[in-house]
Amino acid sequence: MSSIDVWNIVADALVLCGYIAGPILLGIGAIGIAISVLQALTQVHEMTLSFAPKLIFLVLFLYSMGPNMSERFGAYSRSLHERAIDGR
Repeated sequence: MSSIDVWNIVADALVLCGYIAGPILLGIGAIGIAISVLQALTQVHEMTLSFAPKLIFLVLFLYSMGPNMSERFGAYSRSLHERAIDGR
């Protein structure tokens, strides 16, 4: 396995991390900003007010998109296995 193959594997892994973690982080970040603006407007600074919507979003997002994310990860794992077999 050459260094170019290793860099390709690392690049593919980083893209996969972006596909899996990106939407979650963007959604939670958007909810965090919206809750912060709401708290600043109403001057209600309750910790559970910022935590609960993020947790609910995370659970609903993983429930709806979890199978798709799992399939992407499985496809990447299969491609790594195929590269390992072809490299022998």
